[in-house]
Amino acid sequence: MQDTFLAQVAEGKLEREAATLPGHWPGIYGCEYKNLSTIYLYTATARLAVLHGNLTLAEGELRKAAAVEDLMAYQEPARLLQPVRHALGYVLLSADTSAEAERVYWENLAEHPANGFGLLGLSQSPAAQGKLEESQHILDTELKQAWKFSDVSIHSSSPSFSDTV
Repeated sequence: MQDTFLAQVAEGKLEREAATLPGHWPGIYGCEYKNLSTIYLYTATARLAVLHGNLTLAEGELRKAAAVEDLMAYQEPARLLQPVRHALGYVLLSADTSAEAERVYWENLAEHPANGFGLLGLSQSPAAQGKLEESQHILDTELKQAWKFSDVSIHSSSPSFSDTV
């Protein structure tokens, strides 16, 4: 559990340093450091919760992170490496709440259309509900089209979370 210890140390440091970050900068290129640090704090807490098997806590933390992410203006390149809803959907699928995961993936795809990670999660949601034809259709059409130029395969909507379980 050395990794857990290191993650807890990092989380504590992030909490302390969040208060020292500058606020929201004006203009369209403002970095929103406080929002980003808040999102990363909630996400780190959620990852620790997943490592400890507490999916309820992880879901709550990721919902808070998604709410903060929703406050941020759209920007390209995106400020976050991966949208929070990818991890939230993964946690919901892991908690056997696939209908809610499906709703979360649809929300994600409204903001990030044709995103391969979101589409994979969306395909896994109906599969978990026994809707295998719907799941296969998403895989065969939408995900195949979105991922056609990729040279890597994906197994999860949130590799950083799925690799912790």
